[in-house]
Formats: sequence, C-alpha cells, structure tokens
Amino acid sequence: MLESQLKLLLEEEKGTIRFRSNGIEYGAEPILIFDFDKESGESTCKFGGILLEFNGQTKKYKDFEKFFKVFENDKIEIISINDKFKSIEEYENKKAFDNISMEGLLDIFAPLADSFSLTCPYNGGYDSAHQFGVYRIDEKLAEEALSQLEEAEKASCFKVYSLIPERQRAKLPPFEKLYGEIIEECNCFASKNQTKAEECGGNVFFCDEFAEGKTKYKEPEELWYLYHSAGFIQTCRYSLEKMLHNTVERPIDAELDEEEYKPLKNSLLNIKTGFVWHCTVSGTLSKTFYFKLDSKTLQWLKKYKNDYALCGLEDLAFYRDGKLLFTSCTHEKFHHKTEE
Repeated sequence: MLESQLKLLLEEEKGTIRFRSNGIEYGAEPILIFDFDKESGESTCKFGGILLEFNGQTKKYKDFEKFFKVFENDKIEIISINDKFKSIEEYENKKAFDNISMEGLLDIFAPLADSFSLTCPYNGGYDSAHQFGVYRIDEKLAEEALSQLEEAEKASCFKVYSLIPERQRAKLPPFEKLYGEIIEECNCFASKNQTKAEECGGNVFFCDEFAEGKTKYKEPEELWYLYHSAGFIQTCRYSLEKMLHNTVERPIDAELDEEEYKPLKNSLLNIKTGFVWHCTVSGTLSKTFYFKLDSKTLQWLKKYKNDYALCGLEDLAFYRDGKLLFTSCTHEKFHHKTEE
C-alpha cells in the first residue's frame, strides 16, 4: 500500500485498516474530534491523529507522518479495510461504484437489463384535515398492498425467530402459532385503543406493551421485533381503511401525464401499489412503476447526473426477466448490485 493511499484512507476518508508488518498484525484507525456549534446546531468532525493497536496494546500518534515513520521502511500487507475489503483495489472499486454517474450505471446495466422501476408515494394533499392524503384507493389495491406487507413482515419475523438461541426457542410455540397469537393479540389491543389510534395516525404503539412486560410473551428480547411487526401491519391497515374513504379519484398512472414523465408513458409495463419495494419497507403507501428499458427510456434516464438526482419518481432499480440486478435508495443515497 502506498503512503499516499494510506494517508487518504486514514486522514481524509477516516477509514480503519488492519495490516501486517514484519509478521505483526496491527489495527489503525483515526482519532476523531467532534465540534458542536450551539448557535447553528451543526457539528463537524475533524481528524485528530491515529490510534494504533497491536498485541493488545494501543499507541496514539498526533499526525499521519509520525505514524507512518514507524513503518516507512517496512512492507505493509493489508488484511482488511473497514472490516470489509481485503485490498485497496477492492476498496477503490467499491468507492468508484458508490459515486458512479448515470452514464456509468447505464454502461453496466443497459446491456443486461430489460426493464427498470421508479417509485413515488401513492397519495398527496396532506394537511391537518387530510392526514391520510386526499386520493382514494380501491379495495382491490388496498387488499393487495396489505397482503404483500403481511407476507414480507412474516418472512422477516421468521428470520428473527430463527436467530433466537435454541434453548430459548424451545420454550416458545412453533413460529406459525406464535406469530398468529401475536397478530391476534395486536388486533385485540388495537380494537380496545381506537381513541389512541385516532390521535396517533393508527399507531397504538403495541411494541411498547412488550417492552413494559404487558404482553402474553415477555421474552426473549428478540420477540420485540415480532410485536413491532404486528403493530406496524396494524398501523398500515388503519391508513388503508382511511384511504378507502377519501373522495378524490385519479388514474393510477397520473404522474405519467406530467411533462417530466411523458416520455416514459408508452414504455410502461406495470404499476404495483404497496408498502414494500426493492429497497425498503415503509409506512407510506407507494406506487412502483415498471418500464421497458428501450431507446426512449434510456435517453430519459441519461438526463440525470446519477441515480440520486431522480426526484418525484425515484428509487431506481434494474431487472432482467423480473430478477433484480440493481437497487438504489434515493433519499438514503445508497445503491448496490444485488449479487453483492
């Protein structure tokens, strides 16, 4: 590893490394100094030196130069960077992909993908009098959205259940029975707390009952996730029920009549409504538009600097024969190839 690469990684990018030198394994990480401005409410993070760890001991260096002087005549063999990457090349490749342009993305995925998707909220017109928006949802779409959410949440809960140590899991019913009982307990709790639901947008904070030891099952602590999931589903069900009574009707593809998205309309394949899409699970009901990746839609995508520049219709994803190849979350600013 070059001195300049090591300096960039530790001092500017504030990364951590594990490396081997003369048969000894070391760990190095930046010392970070945080300054908080009370007037602006902003905080800054500054490089304050390097902490070196070896053989259970630690040593501090005030600057990179003093740190590097210890190893400047030795060969440094990288073990890991940020506990994830095994080489500087692997780290640099990931960093380059994290900052890739739209042109770069299309160079990679246009030859592979046959479709892509973009997502936006289902509703609008929110204000104090319209807590659940103004647009009506029909019963079929509401049922599909709720069913999709229930399936996704149940699968997530099963993963959590499977991670409970076997000796603790042996004290619990099988997953299907346990999960069903928690869902039923949540529904009963919600029906008894309708005033609270009205005040809090449908949320009756059911998982707090578990935290306070008031639920049927009180341990292990991993069950909090199942109680939270049951409460989340209940809150989303409540919002859908409210949307059924909204009065304003509009086409499901209304966004494609906007000037910005008209070039996409003839390439539309499908629209799915739900709380779950490729990059997240959300309490906000959303619509995911699926488009053919053709010459017109490619030109439209090229207008944007990168996938994070999308606004309105966002959260870009690429597919091949329905298989997800790439997923991007616009607001959180992360993306990755699905094989990663």
